[in-house]
Amino acid sequence: MGKTFQVVIGIIGRREQHLKRRVAAISAFTSSTKADYAVAEITVKSMLQAAFDHFPSKFEKIDVSVSNAGHLSNVAAIDDSDDEDWREGSETNTKRGFNAIRAFLPQAALYAVVLNANTGLATWHSILGLSSYSSSRIASAKLFEHPQVEHLDLSVVKVHPGVVEMAMTEKTWVTANDGRRFSGNETWTLY
Repeated sequence: MGKTFQVVIGIIGRREQHLKRRVAAISAFTSSTKADYAVAEITVKSMLQAAFDHFPSKFEKIDVSVSNAGHLSNVAAIDDSDDEDWREGSETNTKRGFNAIRAFLPQAALYAVVLNANTGLATWHSILGLSSYSSSRIASAKLFEHPQVEHLDLSVVKVHPGVVEMAMTEKTWVTANDGRRFSGNETWTLY
């Protein structure tokens, strides 16, 4: 009785200045929220593992892991695509999920939750120039089903928020206004 509840948030990303701003904003939100960050490139397993290892030393085990990073190759039709650029985009989007899952599992609390924030473009109709992105993001969505089957104490939730304006969307013609084309602008699946 009389225990204080504290929310603790750890953020991992590759741009430190962006992470610092987010942590400051989260910490300013309420005094019961503690936030920290770790810099890592999601495709480099050792960096991501070190980042995940950083948080339990400060916060104990991790209750919720949110994975939402993605990579958009150059937007081009398949016959105009550079095969190395196309492969890099495809590999990055599947490898980041694999690395995130592997780094999280040893730090996961009992009955932890994995939230995979993906893109509606993975399941929406094909869009000119986005073959690497959309096909690799559907593969990533499928990948996130496996921790649930392999670790019955986990809850896995897959969600897509529709179209979110960000640096990546500037490479395409898709804008937040196109979000209305996605049914309800968000979907989720619990496994």
